[in-house]
Amino acid sequence: MLKKLFIIGVLSANVSFAQQEADSITYRLFKSLWKIVGKMV
Repeated sequence: MLKKLFIIGVLSANVSFAQQEADSITYRLFKSLWKIVGKMV
């Protein structure tokens, strides 16, 4: 039981970390796209 809880905890921690990583990557992509659009306008 404890082992199961531990595995679930580790997995959910990994998921939230991956989510934060994806968010920061998306943010950087959006920022660079915005710069390109700003130059075109």
